[in-house]
Amino acid sequence: MSLTANDLIFLLELSRAKSISSAAKKMGADQSTLSRQLQSLEIRLGRPLFSRHRLGLEPTSYVKNLLETAEKIEFLILGLRNFDPTHHQEPQGEVHISCPSSIADRMIASHLHDFINKNPLVRIRLSTANREFDLNRFECDIAILLDKPSKADSVNLRLTSSSLKFFGHKMFSSTYAKTQITSLPFVCLPDQVKLLKKIVSDINVDQFRLVSDRLASNIIAAERGAGVILLPEVFGLYLKSLNPIEVEGWPNIPVDIYMASPKAVRNLSHVNAAWLWIKHLFRNG
Repeated sequence: MSLTANDLIFLLELSRAKSISSAAKKMGADQSTLSRQLQSLEIRLGRPLFSRHRLGLEPTSYVKNLLETAEKIEFLILGLRNFDPTHHQEPQGEVHISCPSSIADRMIASHLHDFINKNPLVRIRLSTANREFDLNRFECDIAILLDKPSKADSVNLRLTSSSLKFFGHKMFSSTYAKTQITSLPFVCLPDQVKLLKKIVSDINVDQFRLVSDRLASNIIAAERGAGVILLPEVFGLYLKSLNPIEVEGWPNIPVDIYMASPKAVRNLSHVNAAWLWIKHLFRNG
């Protein structure tokens, strides 16, 4: 059974920390989660990986033989992040953040000057592609998601809970102040077409004025009055040109907003700086 890069980094962290609790504190993870992860890895490999005694965890000879390789992988990851592990200086390097375009434009970009003033050596790269970046392959350092990652070996934080609501141009907020969903023109993502048809049985195909897999295109169309858009309320509130539309019978489906980062990079100083900044933005509006 082969080991992944994340497995090796995990074993390296445990070996250094000497205990599950110390590793959990350093990695920003829950202690029980790390215990289950270690147990699962031991079952998968069919062998014990650490011996447990009063001084803490002691890596087995199998793990000790892997540590040199793990350190090389760690150094490579750090190098890819433009980080020099031999210098304990202020945060430095590029942080790749993936998030919905409304958050990228109205939250991240709008407050970026504050972050840069405090972290002048950190660069931010924003991706708003309508796909989920693979955290296991380190395709991004931080991802803001509409659901908790189910497969990624990542540190996850629930930022907030929000409801899916309709937003539209001011002309819609006056014309459709309180309306039935069957009278609305929509601009939406392909998955939302399925959602709307599932919830509203008598919805008409002619109501879908634009169906685009690019959220940015849908937002622009909604801002110009082409139709209403379905967004988590917390995202919609950052679109100052759109007003919420009150729709009779719409269940205001709750969604959780998560932030995730690969465990191998989460505690790098520049990634940590961006993580804490985004957390502050969501918690303080």
